[in-house]
Parts: sequence; C-alpha cells; structure tokens
Amino acid sequence: MDTFWAERDSLGRLGALLRAANYRTDQLPTLLALDTSSDTVLSDIGRFSLYHLGEVSLIDDPAAVLFELFLLGGQVQAERWRLLAPELAALLVDLGLVTILPDRERRGTVAITEYQDGFFLSDRLFEHGPDGFTRDWPDGGCMPPHASSIELLRGVEDLDLPGRSFLDMGCGSGFLSQLAASGHPQRVGVDIGARSVAYATANAAINGVDARYVVGDCTTYTDPATYSRIAFNAPDSTTAFAFINTTLRDLLDQRGVAQVWFDTEITAADGSLDGLLRRMIPDRDSWHLSTATDSSSPFTLSRDMVRDRWIPPHSLLAVGRAERAAYLDALAEREVLEVQSVLLSLRAS
Repeated sequence: MDTFWAERDSLGRLGALLRAANYRTDQLPTLLALDTSSDTVLSDIGRFSLYHLGEVSLIDDPAAVLFELFLLGGQVQAERWRLLAPELAALLVDLGLVTILPDRERRGTVAITEYQDGFFLSDRLFEHGPDGFTRDWPDGGCMPPHASSIELLRGVEDLDLPGRSFLDMGCGSGFLSQLAASGHPQRVGVDIGARSVAYATANAAINGVDARYVVGDCTTYTDPATYSRIAFNAPDSTTAFAFINTTLRDLLDQRGVAQVWFDTEITAADGSLDGLLRRMIPDRDSWHLSTATDSSSPFTLSRDMVRDRWIPPHSLLAVGRAERAAYLDALAEREVLEVQSVLLSLRAS
C-alpha cells in the first residue's frame, strides 16, 4: 500500500488505462456468457471465483487477466501477463499493485473493483491460487465494495436531494462519497481504519474526485461543519445505533438527511422493526424516521426461513453447512424471529 500511496500523480493514469482495457465488472459475465448482473457478481465474489476462475483463466482478453488478478484472487502466468498493454503492465508493477512470484507468475497485491465507471482499490478478501481458496485478512483491512455497499448506494441515489456537503461515515474505500455525492461540492469521508483512509484517498485520485478522508470513530468524531447528507454503511446494528445516539445529530444540518444501513435481528421481545427502533433509539420521537427493507438482500432471513431453518444459497449471513446450522441454532437461542436488511433515513424533527 505504501508504494501506490506515494504515487498519486500516476493514479489518474491508472484509471484511464483500466478503462482502455475494458475492465468493467459487467464485462465479466459477458466474457463468460452468463446472464448475471454485476451487482450479483460483487455481492458474492468469493463464490463466483470458486465457480468461474478456471474459465476466466482460459480467456485471452486483457480484461480477463485483470479480473484474475484483482477481482477473483488468482495468479497469472507470464504468457497471459503479456496480453496487457505494456504501459498498464509497467504501471501496475511500479505502483506495487502486482508482485512477481518466483515462478514468474503475477499476483495482485490489492483488489480493484469497478462500479459505475469508478475504480476502488482495497485489501483482498481472499486468495485463489495453487494452495486453494484462502483468507489472510490484514488487521484494520479495507473491505472492497460489496452487497451492503450497493444496497446503501441505491438508497442514497433514490433519495435525490441537492446539498452542499456529504459525509461518508465508515467510508471504507470511498465508494459512496465518490459515486453518490457528485452534486455536493464538499465531500468528507471518515473511517476508524487508517488503511481505509489511505485507500479512499488513492481512489479519489484515480477517479478524479475532490474529497477529503480522515481517521475517526463514528461515536466520537467531531467537525465544525455540518452536512446536508450523511451516509453510514454500519458494520453491525450495535454500531449503527451507537452512531445515531451519539454524534449524528451534531453532524447533520438542521434540514439534512442521514441514511444508515445495517442488518439486524428482530427478536420475539421486540416483535417488529418498529419495536427494535423504539428500544434502541431513546429519542426516537425527535427524529422523522423512515425505513426500507429488502427481502431479496443476502443479509435477510424471513420469518418463514427462520422457522423452517432454511438459509438461501445466496445468503451472506453464514456459509457452509456446519456454519449455517450453528447460526440457526444461535438464532433460536436468542429467540430471533427474522433478520432484516435495513436502510434507515433520519431527519431532525
């Protein structure tokens, strides 16, 4: 990460060369002749790699080589590496985004995700090489854009409100502030992880976006400015409610709108999402709240699913037969009725 961080002037050129190579997520299912959306691919990229990396490695196309290296966690042999334009190949090595292995194969050192013509560097979720499918997640790692990122982006874009400023809380790779905030002159991203702030800053250079990224905790971050729009892709419901109950009100313009995404368990004690919100947000009546849930989300289990102990194949709540059985047992112990993917919109009363 240190190498590309030091080479900001080259990052804009990187974006142009990736576009020239047709490195677009929607190109991946096209190369494989699959009737699958790019959102579906990114929502479960690990499973997609397990099923399709071998096929992609047989396609003689520069975009296929880039997918192997940066999206599917694979390694590329020297002869396939030569499919890339020389300038792009040299820049990837110079920026430290590719390393050359002892057997002359190339391996990506980061993930690069394309979405809506933006490119987002991040840490790699997995490796899919000669030793099989492995995970080696760094401490404080930066997640690539994934299913929850896309769900929140849709919600932010659907609520098409003008404003002067946008705060991307828990910014990660800068996905939201660089794609959803184009109409806001002031863009700021905050993340508890220094790696995420470094990646988001680099991605802003790649994508030609004027944004500022800083390290901060969602429950303690202060800013002399307030924001017209705030978005938070919360890692869990506990963190989401902690943000709402601490710093959100001070950061939001009087007429501003905040949108917080989280997945949450609805227990028998709460009875419903409304019951959960009343318990978890003590000053609920001082907010104008609206909620949107997504029954098709990989973070959702309906009441019927929980009762029947069935988890859909596309679910990201638990993977593998043993993990799924243990997860369902835990839901039963906690008297969980359902699991919901929630987009909560808040305006001050």
